[in-house]
Amino acid sequence: MLHSYKEIPFKSINQVDESEDDKEENKDLVEKIKEILPEEVVNVKISENLSEDVISMIKQRGDVSIEMEKTLKSQVNAPDIKAQKVLEINKNSKAYELLEKDLKENSDEFKMIVNILFDQAKLIEGLEIDNPLEYAKNIWKLI
Repeated sequence: MLHSYKEIPFKSINQVDESEDDKEENKDLVEKIKEILPEEVVNVKISENLSEDVISMIKQRGDVSIEMEKTLKSQVNAPDIKAQKVLEINKNSKAYELLEKDLKENSDEFKMIVNILFDQAKLIEGLEIDNPLEYAKNIWKLI
């Protein structure tokens, strides 16, 4: 099997490059988001790679992909196996600006925005959200 091309190893576009973790910006923001979502994400990345998207959860670590998680959840008596997700937030988005502002000014709204963004990322990836009613209420609170 072909593992590289011109000494550049092949890897999944959805796989996190471990060297990217060293380039974290906004440590306070990242740590606070990880504190709010400790069971859901292994890391948070602030990125300029997302052109129009506000948030993405396409990257993962480990052996279980998000697609594998969805497949396992659809099985009868399936084990509760989850992909190790990395949440990527667009640095050029309005949501990022709100997060930065609310980090210092309003911790309740910050937590609400983080939960909305995480639920949006799950929906985009085709995963179920834990509490659709809370998601809808939180959106209306922000409007």
